[in-house]
Amino acid sequence: MRKTIFATLIFAFLLTDAAFCRLNVSVVIVPPLPMTVALDDRGQYYQDGYYYHHRGRAWVYSESDHGPWMRLPRNHYPKNFHYKNHDHGNRWHDRGNRHYDKRR
Repeated sequence: MRKTIFATLIFAFLLTDAAFCRLNVSVVIVPPLPMTVALDDRGQYYQDGYYYHHRGRAWVYSESDHGPWMRLPRNHYPKNFHYKNHDHGNRWHDRGNRHYDKRR
């Protein structure tokens, strides 16, 4: 009898504890970038409510152009990118950080 009461009390405690300890997890699904991206003067690209920024070998995104920035999944990276208003040696950049001349 005592075991039943004890088990019922523990079960009731776990149920109420679980009710108060809810996790709020939000998943943001960011659309993948197109094959070729033209970056602005600050190195950013805007699409579908998100700002994208190229940082070295990584891409980051945010809902604001000032951050906070989150790392973009690698399968969402563009294949090529260039800068709209800069000559930058007239080169395109690809994922591997290699440079290809557009005039070839």
